[in-house]
Amino acid sequence: MRVLVATSIFGLALAGCAASQPAAEETTPPVSTSVPTTTPTPTLVPLNHPPTANLTAGVTGGPVPLAVSFTINGTDFDGDELQYNLTFGDETPAESGSLNEDLQIIHTFTIVGSFTVVLNVSDGTSFTLNSTTIEVGLPPEPVIFSGEVLLPDAWASTIAENNCFLAILTGDDPLTYDLIGRTHRFPHPLDGWSYAFDNADMGAIFWDDAPNILGSGAAGTVPAGTTYTQVCLRVPGANVSYTMTITPP
Repeated sequence: MRVLVATSIFGLALAGCAASQPAAEETTPPVSTSVPTTTPTPTLVPLNHPPTANLTAGVTGGPVPLAVSFTINGTDFDGDELQYNLTFGDETPAESGSLNEDLQIIHTFTIVGSFTVVLNVSDGTSFTLNSTTIEVGLPPEPVIFSGEVLLPDAWASTIAENNCFLAILTGDDPLTYDLIGRTHRFPHPLDGWSYAFDNADMGAIFWDDAPNILGSGAAGTVPAGTTYTQVCLRVPGANVSYTMTITPP
């Protein structure tokens, strides 16, 4: 009997111990509140090609005042409308506008210096630059020719157009003459310059390189296209020294 009682007491003790243990809590998995993300589809942007810009100057230098004709044009691979801006580097206003075809722009430089002319052609997204340099110098000095026309006692050949007598220096042939020493090649184009002799008996014949006679006279304006001049006596029978002065306009 004692053994049974002891066993019962031990069993009660064990049961009490078991009853005193707290019950295991159920754990609930966390609920996700994040919004699923999606990868955006990339936007394809068309590739833009920069335009071309072409700039050509009629002349790149000369004396002040210097009028220069600029030819400009541009193309665009994408067919975009083009705008241009042309600056002259001399603090004068720029030229600008639409560039749909070849344009010719004339600009006069009125001061001496070296000027960078810049063309900017834009298609609204990108642009291209082109440039050229214009050298503007001081006005030219007068050109002075001097010498002596020797008229021997032989013949004198007359050019009726200008009544200018040319000395015959070779033999007795009235159609043969030589003006070596009295032929002057101009140092640069002198079209439009005025000329005059210090001796009223003198005259000049103006030639191009063909050669063609372009004009003549004792005073006046150098004809366009003249590259050299021949000096002659207007009255035969004397040896005459002369000074011919050619003055810029």
